[in-house]
Amino acid sequence: MPGGANTGPPITGDKNEQISIKHVTPELAAQVVKHFVLPMFDTDYKKGLRRKYGRMQAATVGPSLGSMSKGPQASQMASTSGMGDLGMAGTVLGDLKLTEHLSNELEEVRNKFDTMHEALEKATLERDAYKKKFILLNSKQLDQKKEID
Repeated sequence: MPGGANTGPPITGDKNEQISIKHVTPELAAQVVKHFVLPMFDTDYKKGLRRKYGRMQAATVGPSLGSMSKGPQASQMASTSGMGDLGMAGTVLGDLKLTEHLSNELEEVRNKFDTMHEALEKATLERDAYKKKFILLNSKQLDQKKEID
């Protein structure tokens, strides 16, 4: 359905090759945020302003009002997402940073899962090999027992 709500911009520039929005995974969306959206916010100038105003706010107001009104959970999310006390929790940029942070954590968990899955496969192969040896030795033992009787 050309130009419908289910299609996005062309992937390769060819209008015949469009990606359906239902095929966009959360992981792909997080990568788009990380590589295309966040760089629009993270200029050296804007980083300097955030540092400057973050210090000014901390010096004049004390703890950020946003973190006080949202409770300990908001300040914990801000510190765990790498945003510090810049007061970005709850902002669009803060949410995008959180998306990036969670995407990185998801990638780490997937890598650990893959490593554990490989170890499980190796252990399964070893178990099967020992099981075959056991069956072979057990049948030899039974044969020897029959010969003795």
